[in-house]
Amino acid sequence: MKKSITLAAVTLLTASALACSSPAGTSGTVPVTGAAETNAPSNETEPGTPKEDSKAIALTEENIPQVDKTRGMILPLNGYLSQEIKVGNTTRTVKLYIGKDAPVRCYMTWVNVPDNTDPYEFLKETGWADYADEKKEGIFLLEPGEGGWGSPDEEAEYLNAAFEAYNTRKWYSNYSESYIVGYGKGGAALQQFAMLHPTAFIAGGFVDAADGISSEFMSANAKEVNDEQTEIRRGSIPMPVWEVGGNDDVVNYWLAANHCAGKSEEKNGDSVYTQTEECQQTSYTRGVTSKVIVSDKKEGAVPADYTDSFIDFMTQYTKYENKWAEGNALMLRPDYEKMGVKFVPFDQDGYAREYLVYVPKSAPAKDIPVVYVMAGNTQTPRVFFDCTDWWQVADDYGFMVVMPSEQFNTAVDLTWNITGYQQGSDTATADDVAFLKSIMKEVSENYPIDASRQYMTGQSFGSMWTNWCALYNDEPFAAFGSTSGLISFEIDDSAGKTPVPVWQYCGEHDIYKSDYTVDATEGFNLKATVEYFLKRNGLGGIGEETITKEGRYTTSTWKDANGVPMYVFTVTGGRNHNCIPSEPRMIWEKWFSKWSKDANGKRVFRE
Repeated sequence: MKKSITLAAVTLLTASALACSSPAGTSGTVPVTGAAETNAPSNETEPGTPKEDSKAIALTEENIPQVDKTRGMILPLNGYLSQEIKVGNTTRTVKLYIGKDAPVRCYMTWVNVPDNTDPYEFLKETGWADYADEKKEGIFLLEPGEGGWGSPDEEAEYLNAAFEAYNTRKWYSNYSESYIVGYGKGGAALQQFAMLHPTAFIAGGFVDAADGISSEFMSANAKEVNDEQTEIRRGSIPMPVWEVGGNDDVVNYWLAANHCAGKSEEKNGDSVYTQTEECQQTSYTRGVTSKVIVSDKKEGAVPADYTDSFIDFMTQYTKYENKWAEGNALMLRPDYEKMGVKFVPFDQDGYAREYLVYVPKSAPAKDIPVVYVMAGNTQTPRVFFDCTDWWQVADDYGFMVVMPSEQFNTAVDLTWNITGYQQGSDTATADDVAFLKSIMKEVSENYPIDASRQYMTGQSFGSMWTNWCALYNDEPFAAFGSTSGLISFEIDDSAGKTPVPVWQYCGEHDIYKSDYTVDATEGFNLKATVEYFLKRNGLGGIGEETITKEGRYTTSTWKDANGVPMYVFTVTGGRNHNCIPSEPRMIWEKWFSKWSKDANGKRVFRE
């Protein structure tokens, strides 16, 4: 990675126009399509203006971007930005660098600017902006106050306020699981913050960033319960870390949190500790182990010397964006380029859409099964492909994954729109039923699929979408299986009448009650969903199911007169409103792989 760049000018999408990115190092007027020209930020410093601030676009209420449906799933602002952070009675700032063409809900990395360092020059010299442009990600750059960085305790209020602002989703949006890198005194504040919030960060790297993190704090924090409904302690939640120049107490904290026991392996002068004890967060992903690397700081080393190594280490990993420890699974982050993951652009009557296609090397040369995966509300195919682990299941069993994109909810958030049904957005105007049908047609024309083995799944709103298709568009699919979403719409007479196989999962602490025997007085009604599928499939009623328990999973199964399971409902113990890697694997192994259609289009179940 290069160690110096020219930071790109900021692109701002307004309500009336799409501003094209200015070439690196230029300023002035930028041509736009179909509208008057827009002024890009200038790199010239006005007299009396702090150098670093003159290069950044200030994020204000006046420049909250509006939806432009021609842009696609790309963040409307990129380049160098500045955001005010209210800390008590004072105001501080953070800087951001959003890579060119970074998608909505992209990965971001928290980084602190060392004392007496210009943020703009720091981004250039360390290569962080290069990385953001190359990988289409973002950097959230925390800055010292007027007197420089304080102790971790003194900086706690600033970091808490920054964390809240980071998740407001006004001018940009992030994946909600971030990487974190800290240098020096400010880095110690970030490292302590990561210890307090181990489910908010995927992995981290720290250089000389241990001073001020007391052994008393670490001992007490390790014993704190992470969530009200679980007994999982912060000090047992894995977050892979590379510690450079840290002290023994900090290293031992991370070794315990990452379940690393025994001796290290020496590699290139570094001590590499690998997880040896299983834990909840790594129990469900094939091939993942958490690691802690410990290094001495080399004499004369500067922050730029660590950028590439930290990136290579951290981006081995990803997590689901849920902050609950029970659902905060540590996973391997897929490499799209090596795997051949494709993003297919799609024009839907002027609405820029896309869909992800993954055909694993294990797939057959012809008659490839296809799983259509619908992301949860506000999530992109990129986010959902990574954090659900469907790709590893596809690798193991040789089926194809297709993930359609959502459409705009705001300029920085996404949603679904099903014909006749909109949820919380006046901007979701494209017909997603037509979109899905068009994608399925393209896929069938461009890939040697097995039309008798097509399946649909989703999470949350994507599960509601899956249920909608089970009712109104079931014909193309052999079976349905989804997580944390119910029938959430009025059912009319056009719903299908033939039996349809469905397996649904929910979390013990989901957004609706997991007891399907009781009618909900408000919100989602699980009992109504269960009763609909029992009636449609001719399965009798609640109370006629077979209930089994296996580990975290309590499963209710209803079978038809021929002994074929036609409706299955599973509660995952401890889980909140997300899915964990074991659930996609179970949906394939125990459900989709057993269903197909015969030559007459009749669904067939094979045990």
